[in-house]
Amino acid sequence: MRVDALLSLGALLGDRSSLTVSLDPALTQGLLITGSDSRHLVIQSIHPGGTIDVTQVNKLLATLHYDPADVLGLNVDLFPKLNITATDAAGASDTACVSSSIIAVGVDVQPVISTAEAIVTGAGEHVAQLGTEVFQWTLGDRATSGEHCVDTIHGFDGAARTAGGDVLDLRDLLSGEAGATGGQVDLSKLLSHLDFDTQSQPGSTVIHVSASGEFKADASGNSQSTGCDDQQQIVLANVDIRASLGLDAQASDHQIIAELMQRGKLLVDHS
Repeated sequence: MRVDALLSLGALLGDRSSLTVSLDPALTQGLLITGSDSRHLVIQSIHPGGTIDVTQVNKLLATLHYDPADVLGLNVDLFPKLNITATDAAGASDTACVSSSIIAVGVDVQPVISTAEAIVTGAGEHVAQLGTEVFQWTLGDRATSGEHCVDTIHGFDGAARTAGGDVLDLRDLLSGEAGATGGQVDLSKLLSHLDFDTQSQPGSTVIHVSASGEFKADASGNSQSTGCDDQQQIVLANVDIRASLGLDAQASDHQIIAELMQRGKLLVDHS
């Protein structure tokens, strides 16, 4: 998993005003803090491409102290505005403006972090974090002859992308699925690439993916992956995709694809 979140705080009052936080090792472990005692404080993971824990950051921000200094010879004891900006590895960011006292401030960054998006790549096990994560597969992830490559996602959020739900990005993995009419994706064509299985692992969903489109669709709008050896399998652990999307237990693969697309949760060519 690759998430690189960065938090910056800038005060908008007074040339010599400053922000400081506690440097207690219990609060700052794994974090790199720069700009302390200045007007622009930056908190990020000490490891490039590493994660930062929102709960830990909130505890650290509870120690945030604002010193207004003197402005034109007057000590300003107003309630300044602070900008909080969260930025992830993909460059997505969001900013919130909060009020603080001049003594100390406790800030909940979760509304900011949750609107940023993180790109997650690589094979194996993934644990979904706070906010929207885009799980991305590339050309190099395609299964070769006779392979069943399996990736597992724990905690996949079925909410719409705009509401902080997670996303499956298969644009680079699939080949030949582009079949748009009038700018709309041909969902029936995607049935040759995607089969949603909620039976083999009860309570979870196994998404069978044929990169080259070898699956067969039946008249009911369901895809049949049986007999296709070259598969990428994506396991949504402890997530029944139909229930997660608010669909009937008997909903077809076609209906699942349509709902994923409607919620912005499935990226393919032309989407």
